Amino acid sequence: DIPSAIKYRLWYSSLVLIFGLFIYTLSSLYGQKLYQDTVTSVISAAQKGSPQISWVEKLEAWKLEYAGWIASLYFMGVSIQILSLIFAWFRTRSLGKAEPLFEDPVWIEKLNALRRQLQIVKHVSLHVSERIKVPVTAGFIKPIILLPVAMVARLSPEQVESILLHELAHIKRLDYLWNIIQKVVESILFFNPFVWVIVKEIHREREYCCDEIVVSKTSDPITYAKALLQLEVQVKYNELAMAANGAEKYPLLDRIKRISGMKNPDPSPKTGLIVLAT
Repeated sequence: DIPSAIKYRLWYSSLVLIFGLFIYTLSSLYGQKLYQDTVTSVISAAQKGSPQISWVEKLEAWKLEYAGWIASLYFMGVSIQILSLIFAWFRTRSLGKAEPLFEDPVWIEKLNALRRQLQIVKHVSLHVSERIKVPVTAGFIKPIILLPVAMVARLSPEQVESILLHELAHIKRLDYLWNIIQKVVESILFFNPFVWVIVKEIHREREYCCDEIVVSKTSDPITYAKALLQLEVQVKYNELAMAANGAEKYPLLDRIKRISGMKNPDPSPKTGLIVLAT
């Protein structure tokens, strides 16, 4: 099986390639007087009822005739997408600034130990918040992790530690930065259904990558899987933040199965599929 890290790079590279082809096509067509003259002549021939006009030429003529309207609708769509992205960025930033630091020295030490374990040089701030229901990570210059107040009491210390490790994995991989770039490309290419499919796979493999990092650093993957299951019942999170439970539209059961089946440095009899009971 191909590692998730390679799949992630392939899908992300595909997104970059589509964006590059879009920019290249746009730049090559912009200001091409010959192309415009050709299509203009086709429009004139079509208006005169010439029978020698192919459907492709008619389509090109239609695109040029209504290019102004098409461009206006496109830029309106891009503007809406970008404004939504800016709003999400400010909302995420306000969360990090407004919420108090987690001042428990035991958990601060655990966070620093995990950070050193993943060889993260940057300082990572740990905050608590009553406005979120799942842990989130934001920022790449001064990264912060926000924990829901209720979660710390609800999950066991081992489960909280595994969730912290997942969030630190996002920081290690610079996922917040790559996610912002991805969102910008999404906003520009919002009309392309292939981009929707690629973005879905990018999100999926991103979470798989972090899951694999957690499993490689823990002796009991089942503890982490159970923590994810607890988080799944919570509401969804800010789209610009990296959350441990992933996006709601991605099947958590698949992740739990993968985690349960992964090898770890210290295999235990607990390793196996979790039976979900209703």
